[in-house]
Amino acid sequence: MFWNKSSEMPTAAWITLLIRISVGPMFLVYGLGKLARYTDTLDFISAGFIESWLPHWLVLTAAGMIPILETLIGLSLTLGLKYRWGLLALGALMALLIFGLAVQGNHEVVARNLMFLLVTIFGLRASGENPFSLDKYLKLDK
Repeated sequence: MFWNKSSEMPTAAWITLLIRISVGPMFLVYGLGKLARYTDTLDFISAGFIESWLPHWLVLTAAGMIPILETLIGLSLTLGLKYRWGLLALGALMALLIFGLAVQGNHEVVARNLMFLLVTIFGLRASGENPFSLDKYLKLDK
């Protein structure tokens, strides 16, 4: 077939495809939902940090970036367009969220976000095999 000398699709390609069809649309929907209620999103996120030691301007800056990043990451992963960059951005977003949630003391959500970080790491490891993507179609996967 077109991905390797063997006739079976490599495991890494399956991992990549599963991440793209599960995590990508999820972040796209999350991001679009937050963009649709942008002001409410900013208010909700910043309210959780009123009594924290983080400066309010920093919280608002991060809160304003989250919906945009989630939408762009969701598009990147879903379409397989600049897939590795999308995964790197997801890893950076997860690090930001893990830090903020740790400051809040929200350990349950920190644990859930650590799982997304692990998926990101597995995705980066498998990202060399991405046969059904725009990167492959447009020959951007070099």
